[in-house]
Amino acid sequence: MFIIKKTQQIEQEFKNIKHILNNTGHKGFLFNVKNAIEKARGKYIFLMNNDMIALSNYLSELLNVIENDNTIGIAGSKTLKIDNTIQECGVNLYNNAPIEFLGINQNANYQDEKTYIDCDYCSGCAIIFKKEIWDKTGGFDTNYEPAYYEDSDFAFNLKYNYNLKSVCVPKSKLYHFKGQTYQNHNSDKNRLYFLSKWGNYLATKN
Repeated sequence: MFIIKKTQQIEQEFKNIKHILNNTGHKGFLFNVKNAIEKARGKYIFLMNNDMIALSNYLSELLNVIENDNTIGIAGSKTLKIDNTIQECGVNLYNNAPIEFLGINQNANYQDEKTYIDCDYCSGCAIIFKKEIWDKTGGFDTNYEPAYYEDSDFAFNLKYNYNLKSVCVPKSKLYHFKGQTYQNHNSDKNRLYFLSKWGNYLATKN
């Protein structure tokens, strides 16, 4: 495994990589993602956090699913803890936004026989979607800056306004060292804003 010690070196090691320099200070996850996607020219966008280790075929498994089902707006990876148990295999939300991490603490191979699992959203640490979908729907709502709930809001927008579902692809696996960037960030403001937008939809769920 090759490790890049500095982002600035990545163009020296890989072909077809475009390094986007942000020289206006730390903008946080949300604005950096929006800035990068605005400059992207490919058909698909794959978001992956910097605190992850990818396993074999993680990307091809996602592509196999999203390319063959036009009802899917977002496909996400199964994320694992370092002890090889599941951190998340998709997420469901309920009234007042309590969060259910599907498959949490199960063995890493849990639900691998399934092509995908329907869910409310997959954490934005490892998701794929079409660039045209992002452009059409407006992507992340900037009211969630610097981070948290922007990924669930994006998925809810696709589900309830564009009839596109979110799924987790169990065979696409990555280790995720969760919460290392925003350990001290209070997300209560974002949770309340999310509820103000989607609380009526959550109230109808069992």
